Amino acid sequence: MPEEGRRLWLDSRYRHVVLGDIVAAVTYPGREDRLEEAITIVDRAIEVGLAHLGIPRGAINPPIRVEPRAVGRNAVKYEDCRLVLSSSYLRMLPRYYSSLEPAFRTWLHESIHARQPYDGSWRSEFEPWEGYEEGLADGMADVLCNWAGAIIPETTDYVTYVQGYRTLAAALQMSIWALLRRLWYFPTGQVRAGLLTVVDERYHELTGRSLTAETAVRFGRVADALFATGRTELDGSDREVEAQWREVLE
Repeated sequence: MPEEGRRLWLDSRYRHVVLGDIVAAVTYPGREDRLEEAITIVDRAIEVGLAHLGIPRGAINPPIRVEPRAVGRNAVKYEDCRLVLSSSYLRMLPRYYSSLEPAFRTWLHESIHARQPYDGSWRSEFEPWEGYEEGLADGMADVLCNWAGAIIPETTDYVTYVQGYRTLAAALQMSIWALLRRLWYFPTGQVRAGLLTVVDERYHELTGRSLTAETAVRFGRVADALFATGRTELDGSDREVEAQWREVLE
């Protein structure tokens, strides 16, 4: 990895220092003038690292903003390519988690949303089935944090969606990274359709056959249920959810 990104990705102590500069700038009076430089250092390193790993972030409408947001709204990547981090969230991290690593994870999550401009009709997918996109971003952020040695002392509201992808990957005899990496090419708003394409391709690799129309419909029903907006609680073990995928693909 290029030097410009290496320390942030591979040195947890350095991550704590540079993320701490951001937290200090939004917490203590008189430190505000250091915020822009601190954000630039972290964001450039994340951008360089993602490009090096073959999943470059798309264009961002600069500058990245840090501003107050409601509790639970930790960050957002807007349709117009603005990326905003919550100052309230950043300030609470030392107190509630004794760690700044969740900020690194959140930054990765939003950067994955920014892989391409949103599809023009993205709301027609995202509003009823946010899990297709949020599970993709959160699942990739999980893998990247594990690779970087970032220990995240919290779970997110998207754990059910990540489970959906993780168990589907197991049913397809591939890693979750391999599955999500194929989905990464689809923009926000096209992941639902893209998933069927990716599964059909993998099914053909495994069996030499394409999905039948009937199987594709059954698969879509199961996927829509698992990735439906508002699913925040696990309602089955990995083995049980994987069994659902296997049954529909048989």
